[in-house]
Amino acid sequence: MATVQVAVNEVQALVGENRQSVVAGYKVAFDTKIITGSLSTNLDLFNDGITIVIDANSEVTFDKFVYNPSTGAGKISVNLAKGVLRFVSGKIQKANVTVTTPISIVGIRGTQFVLGYTPGISSTVIVEEGETTFANRAGVSVVVPAGSASTIEEDGGDPTPAAPPSPSQSAVAASINVTASTVAAPATTMSTVATAVAAGTATTASSASSIGAMGGNNENGGY
Repeated sequence: MATVQVAVNEVQALVGENRQSVVAGYKVAFDTKIITGSLSTNLDLFNDGITIVIDANSEVTFDKFVYNPSTGAGKISVNLAKGVLRFVSGKIQKANVTVTTPISIVGIRGTQFVLGYTPGISSTVIVEEGETTFANRAGVSVVVPAGSASTIEEDGGDPTPAAPPSPSQSAVAASINVTASTVAAPATTMSTVATAVAAGTATTASSASSIGAMGGNNENGGY
């Protein structure tokens, strides 16, 4: 189960047809969709140490989470329906972690990456540490090392070769990193985190509104 560490502005949880407002301390159960509004940020911490930061105007479903702290065995599945998230791995074996969008699948080999998806346009991954595989639904994949990005277009194209992210892509990744890096600080208190996230929402919203930032050379924009 995941516990919400920070919820700034409009963050809601949808479980079936039941919609609830999310605050710090909220327990995210299986099959819960987290929805963030504009100028909003959400950070979820799983029992095994996995951290997921959800950017403004995003929808993320936590499909599955099983973890045995005694053995370290477990499995997690997360789906990004739209928007941007940042993922930091925990103790569960990376082969048992799945992060997807409707058109892409991230294979976890490293520890940190940013994933974005704009429905009808594209999905992009930016790897910060380690490496990932990035595949379309047809199974065509590329390896994306640290400091690189890859994009998959909605029309079923193959993932682009790994290359350094564009300045606009890097700006999106940097804006969502504000919250995760703050929470990672050992001496950080929840009030300090909330203040830092609130201070970063203007940057986050600005980057999120530049939808073309994550889409590389796509003229229509998109993640």
